[in-house]
Amino acid sequence: MLDRRKLTGYVLAGISVIAFIILAVFFIVSAQGKDPQTGQTPSVSTTPGVPSNSKTDASSTAHTQPAEETTTEPQDEAAQATATYESDYEQMAWRTALLASSWKGSTTAENRIKGYREAGMTQELAETFQPVWAEVFAEAQAVDVFAKPDGKPQVQEILGVEGSYIWRVAVNVQYSGTWHSNGTTKVLSPRTATWYLNVDQAKGAVTAIDGPTADELKIRLDEED
Repeated sequence: MLDRRKLTGYVLAGISVIAFIILAVFFIVSAQGKDPQTGQTPSVSTTPGVPSNSKTDASSTAHTQPAEETTTEPQDEAAQATATYESDYEQMAWRTALLASSWKGSTTAENRIKGYREAGMTQELAETFQPVWAEVFAEAQAVDVFAKPDGKPQVQEILGVEGSYIWRVAVNVQYSGTWHSNGTTKVLSPRTATWYLNVDQAKGAVTAIDGPTADELKIRLDEED
């Protein structure tokens, strides 16, 4: 018959062995789940490719992400050509168009050519340009036609390359005037028409002008408008 004391000792020894084994297994499992460098158990990341314990503050991001490169696209050539015209030649186009669409019958040919050159025409154009009014009012006296801008000139076409651009410019002009015919003074009420100019960058001047024809203006000398 077993001694109760011995039996109790065997039971306690068995319990102690089992407890020791359980503790040993627990420590082994815990050690395998820890980070070998920090000794801490990593948590599961909620963002693919980004560990949940990684730093996301602005300073760390600045060091880990490459700076974005900014590149400037070459300016569109048409925009560049237009900018060149507006900064250097627009006022020339204005002056020339307004003078070409005006007329004073008493002005001498010499003074008219001088005025055209000063406005911006080439010497050749200034000497050969004939305003439409010379035809319209050929038989009238004391003719004065006044012109003023009607809106901003618009570049219709750009030819050539940088340094030798030719701008085709449309200029809307409002004109009015007076003249003397058959013993009375006639009045031309304000009207609007468009003159077209070729502005040549290489020559630095206006090389061609096209305006309305006498038929298009529909001005009758024997009637007041």
